[in-house]
Amino acid sequence: MTEKKTLKQALKAHYQQIKLDDEQRTGLDHLQRSYQPKQETADSPSPAPEEKGSRRSLSLAIGLFSVLLVGFVSGHLLSKYHYQKQLTEHDQQVTHNTTVYNTNQLIRDIAEEITFNHRKLKPLELKTNHFEELVSYFDMLDFRPYHSHLFKPQGTLIGGRYCSIGTVSAVQIRYQTEQGDVTTLFQTTYNPEHFKGLPNIEAGDQPVTQYLNGYKVTLWIEMGIVMASVSSPD
Repeated sequence: MTEKKTLKQALKAHYQQIKLDDEQRTGLDHLQRSYQPKQETADSPSPAPEEKGSRRSLSLAIGLFSVLLVGFVSGHLLSKYHYQKQLTEHDQQVTHNTTVYNTNQLIRDIAEEITFNHRKLKPLELKTNHFEELVSYFDMLDFRPYHSHLFKPQGTLIGGRYCSIGTVSAVQIRYQTEQGDVTTLFQTTYNPEHFKGLPNIEAGDQPVTQYLNGYKVTLWIEMGIVMASVSSPD
């Protein structure tokens, strides 16, 4: 990211970079000696009025040139400063938009994958109504399945099976009502490389919900675990 500088800092940096080469220094020294006023002595005659006017005009011209030069340099640096500021603000906006886009795309990808797996209803590897048994059974995961305090499913726990979200190992935990309606809770370990941008309820974020292919999909991070539920719409 471009470091922001005030105009005063930019001007100071610019003037510190200005250096004259040998030829320029020689010319400037010669110009200064050429127009060095002669010191008057008691014996030397006073300069003629025409000479005084000529010197005064020359001094005014040099002063005017100096003012114009400083104004030009200052204007150039000011334009450059504002241009760099606009570039910085543009880069920040592009970065923000890209982050938002990537997060939205990640949520969409996860929603499509888990909705597909929810619809398939592959056979359960473990059938149980007790969450503790489920935790003990799925011991090949990089995390322990967690009994979410946020997730309130319809129906009761009926079991679970191994699966994946993207390329990350996961578990799907299935609940079912007496009417046969199924809710699936997917859990996997949180890895910023794969799931950066998902809402973390410990950080005060709210779960994100999408509706896809007639299903309600909700995602969030809880206790370092990515949670994703799929159910019928309310």
